[in-house]
Amino acid sequence: MVMRALGAGARALALLVLVAAGGCSGLQFRMFAGSSPIAEECVGEVVSWQQWDVVMGTVERNFKHHTNRNVTEAEIQQRLRDFKRPLKFELGFVTMSPNPNDETPKPVKYQIRGPEGEVVYGGPPQPVTQDELSKEDFVGGKGPYYVCFQYERSQGTVDIDIGYFHINLPEAIGTQFEKSSWKMADEDLRDMQPTITAEELEYFAKEEHILSLKQDTRKLGGAVYHAHNEQQHIKQIQIWQTRLLGHVAYKLSVYGVLRAFVFIACAAAQSYLIRRLFSNKKVVVGLGGGFEDL
Repeated sequence: MVMRALGAGARALALLVLVAAGGCSGLQFRMFAGSSPIAEECVGEVVSWQQWDVVMGTVERNFKHHTNRNVTEAEIQQRLRDFKRPLKFELGFVTMSPNPNDETPKPVKYQIRGPEGEVVYGGPPQPVTQDELSKEDFVGGKGPYYVCFQYERSQGTVDIDIGYFHINLPEAIGTQFEKSSWKMADEDLRDMQPTITAEELEYFAKEEHILSLKQDTRKLGGAVYHAHNEQQHIKQIQIWQTRLLGHVAYKLSVYGVLRAFVFIACAAAQSYLIRRLFSNKKVVVGLGGGFEDL
């Protein structure tokens, strides 16, 4: 937490403590009632060291390249200090009473200010108890930037919980953030363009790499072609087998019906002939008894 009442050295020390602790995200502090009608406290944040160092490396290379002369270290450092580019502010906070049983709203006003105290964002027109901000149309340097809260002391003590406060470097070339490029100086816009180092150039594809890739692509195309033809051949075999199995099944069903019909016909003929046989024997026996009487 960086108070406006702190001196320059104390403010720098407090900011260093915040950066070492991982920034202002998840920070909670308390504003007390006092004699003055309005209380103000500010919390500072800078652009991530990792992001800014990458940008500074590109700016330094481009500055040396476009200057076309031997530049001194002092000129380089001055150029890096003067460089500005599109930034994105993200802020989320909520206010509350220190007393868990007190549900009275504790609205505050807030602003975002730059390193020289200039107002970057004036805040909402009315005090708020919570807010989420995503500001993308700003061009500036590394910082630090401060979110300053103003609070009427007549409302008593208030706790402010900052969920997150980030300052990021969005990619400005070919994205929605490119619309802020008109706010940049021509020199800043020139030096922000990405450049390729000799080490990075070693990873670029060369002619022999492209020829090897073409050969491998042809081999892959031939393998895909043969695999496609084999699949078509297998598909035709499967179709032929399906038709053959259907034809065999039809023949078996027809033969089964005919076989059953023959069995039934043979059984009926056999039954008929046996009845005729026994019927003829009765007739012969009857005729034999009549001859004996004569």
